[in-house]
Amino acid sequence: MLKSPRMMINLSIEQRPEKYLLGKYLRYILTIFCYLSILMVDALVAAPVKNKVAFIEEPSRINKVKSAYLYNFLKYVTFSDEKIDTSPENYFVCVLGVDPFGSQLELMNGRIAKGKKVAIKRMLSVEKASHCHLVYVSRSKQLELEPVLEILRQSSVLTVSDIPEFTQKGGIIRFINKNDNIKLEINLKEAQKAQIKISALLLEIASIVE
Repeated sequence: MLKSPRMMINLSIEQRPEKYLLGKYLRYILTIFCYLSILMVDALVAAPVKNKVAFIEEPSRINKVKSAYLYNFLKYVTFSDEKIDTSPENYFVCVLGVDPFGSQLELMNGRIAKGKKVAIKRMLSVEKASHCHLVYVSRSKQLELEPVLEILRQSSVLTVSDIPEFTQKGGIIRFINKNDNIKLEINLKEAQKAQIKISALLLEIASIVE
């Protein structure tokens, strides 16, 4: 049986070997989900495109992994009832600033997560992001990070980025690239402030920032 996030954080030393094995198992499961998402997007990239301009450059493997995570985050977090009521049919995944994903993220437009369609949006102004469920803050917004996060915090938004010290400065999930492998860092307190519940499965494979 999965334990609550609080119970997992407070596990005793004697229980750590068991937790380690569980963590490896859960990490394996989530990795499979992410790579299945990548394979589905690869199939879309390979498919013939009619009446549309084909994408010239295929995104890097790291961006494929990140975009797959963005989609899967929607399956492993729960937003407040108030946030869900603002858009009963869609999950809005928004990129704030210069988009590093390009066609990779666009191909996830219209996919289903928890019974809702994923809608991809791009914007330069944080004031337009209040309706978003998940906002990826690009590195082009690094110098404005603190005021950006303050505005998004008031709208119960799941904030994600790869900006250094993102979670220490108030972001919720940070991508960390270690030897071409993506690791997750989660600020659980900021998630709670935003009234976002993160599943035990996701917490198990991440580093928790206090």
